[in-house]
Amino acid sequence: MINCKVYKIRKDKIIEWKSWCEKLNTILREEALHTLREEGNFLETFFLFEIDGEYYTIGFGIGEFLPTAKNEKINAIHVQKKKDCFEKAIHTEELYRLELPKKSSVSNIRL
Repeated sequence: MINCKVYKIRKDKIIEWKSWCEKLNTILREEALHTLREEGNFLETFFLFEIDGEYYTIGFGIGEFLPTAKNEKINAIHVQKKKDCFEKAIHTEELYRLELPKKSSVSNIRL
């Protein structure tokens, strides 16, 4: 399953959200990866973008999205950060998906 969500970030919370994301990617990385495994996921990533002076973040994940252990400290903090930092969720709709078979080799890709 693929999950994609877009959120508008509150004007006064951009630094807090970026700081939390940095912690998840560094000092809390191993704990976050443990939680990811427990949820049956193998990818979770967030991107930041700006439109007309307003900041948004898009979260993208791939996996089973099993219920989270809400009593685990990192999950409780993550839920609270999202409540504090996000103004609203914006609906997303998957329009197409191109997916190679798992055993395919992608070679000669030039970026």
